[in-house]
Amino acid sequence: TGIPATTDVTAPVEALKYLSVKKVAVASPMREELNPMVRRFLEGYDFEVVSIKNLDIPLFEIERQPIAAGYKLAREAVRAAPDAEGIYFIGNCWMASENIDRLEKELKIPAVSAMTGLIWKCFNILRLMEPIKGYGRLLESL
Repeated sequence: TGIPATTDVTAPVEALKYLSVKKVAVASPMREELNPMVRRFLEGYDFEVVSIKNLDIPLFEIERQPIAAGYKLAREAVRAAPDAEGIYFIGNCWMASENIDRLEKELKIPAVSAMTGLIWKCFNILRLMEPIKGYGRLLESL
């Protein structure tokens, strides 16, 4: 169509590549049985998945999780893989984005959520280059 578009799945992948992440630790609210699919998807984009940690809860419970759940899970994912170059919070149903700035400051690696990746990509498509503070280096790069 010639109309720029993106998805909430490909935008965070592009964001991780923009941040030069190759080895990624994944924090997922979803069930562990989905990990092979997540791994194949990311490996298809040339990422090395160095760890995946899950909340392993039913879909309808994800949005009810406290903000701290994502923070704790991301730290566990990086602890399991100290060579991680970045963190990917998969899924849009939880409040993962609220943890990004704190995690990046503590762990010294970039973090991208499905939502921050989507916002970053949409802003780029629309050429809205206005830094957004408090949600990590990706949105600050706008």
